Amino acid sequence: KYVTLTSDPVAVHAVGSGAKDSTDALAATSTTPAPDVTDKADETKADETKTGENFAQTAAPLAKFAPHFEPEIKSRRFLVFNVILLLAALLSIPWLAWMRRRANKSALTSELEATLRRAETGWRNADGQDAFYHAATQYLLARFALWENKPLALINPHEVLQRRISDPALRRELEAILEKCDELKYGRGGTGSLDPRERANVAATLDKLSATHA
Repeated sequence: KYVTLTSDPVAVHAVGSGAKDSTDALAATSTTPAPDVTDKADETKADETKTGENFAQTAAPLAKFAPHFEPEIKSRRFLVFNVILLLAALLSIPWLAWMRRRANKSALTSELEATLRRAETGWRNADGQDAFYHAATQYLLARFALWENKPLALINPHEVLQRRISDPALRRELEAILEKCDELKYGRGGTGSLDPRERANVAATLDKLSATHA
């Protein structure tokens, strides 16, 4: 025969391993001191400042080699260069003008000298009066033009004789040659032969002019 025994219920508290770990972790967390965020920020800022100072010290010697971004038109080198060019241009103007006058003078002188040579050949070789006195007059005009450094068309032979020839006798003889040429040009034609004595006298006068007023 079986007998059933009864007693008061006993309380049982069961704790699993996961709950225990959580409890331990919570306890450890509550006992570990939290990191100081303010100190970390100060250290980071100090490192950044030191890095910037090191970069500035390294870049300072290289600053003079850095490219210059100022517009070239505002640079001192550009202004000095243009001032030099302006001065050179201003100084060259008188020189260029002198060179041009010299070139013109040289061309005129060459032309007059060629005319003088042709005229001398003409009166030395001419047979008729007209050709002889025409060549003699051209010779005188070319000589006067060389003295005055002017074209033949601008020469007044009588005015030049008064200023340039101080010998009255020579001046009268030269005036006679010019008058004879005008007489043959506007009067009767000088197609006749030239008197040898007249030719010799005119030739002597022209040679005297060449010798005394070259």
